[in-house]
Amino acid sequence: MGLFDKFTGTQHPPEGVSPVPGEELRAALLGLNQPDVPFIVRYCGGEQCDVLAE
Repeated sequence: MGLFDKFTGTQHPPEGVSPVPGEELRAALLGLNQPDVPFIVRYCGGEQCDVLAE
C-alpha cells in the first residue's frame, strides 16, 4: 500500500489476481449501460480518458 493510497481511495487487488486485457475491460464497462440505471458509460476517444461515466 502506497503512502497516499488511503487518502486517494486507491485499492489494489489481492495477490494472485491476474489483470484483464484492456479491450475486455472496456467492453465490460460499456456493457453496464442499461435503460434502468441513473448513469451512462460512453467511449470518449478525444478527451483525456478512454471511458467516461456520467
